[in-house]
Amino acid sequence: MAKNAKIAFTDIGFVGVDALSIPPTTDLLNTGRSTSRSYEENAHIHSASWGSTDNRYTGQARAFDTFMSRNQNSDFLVVVAAGNSGTGNTLNTVGNPATAKNVLTG
Repeated sequence: MAKNAKIAFTDIGFVGVDALSIPPTTDLLNTGRSTSRSYEENAHIHSASWGSTDNRYTGQARAFDTFMSRNQNSDFLVVVAAGNSGTGNTLNTVGNPATAKNVLTG
């Protein structure tokens, strides 16, 4: 971790529940970012590291793209997990929101 670096996170899991509860995209992506903070104090990388079996371009993927297309987010990188369903050269296994066009999918 870089000197003076900070980490901000959102817990999307609940004890005793076998599902994730993902907040609205704008709330999620604004974690660690604020217009009242200086450039240096704001988060510049966001990791959306959960898997999905839904490989469509959904409203959530579109919301990620919309968030990233705003000028105030030009210094921001969203890294999204491709999903956990693929094996080998299996087609259609990249899950939402990794289907967004303005994110780095890995």
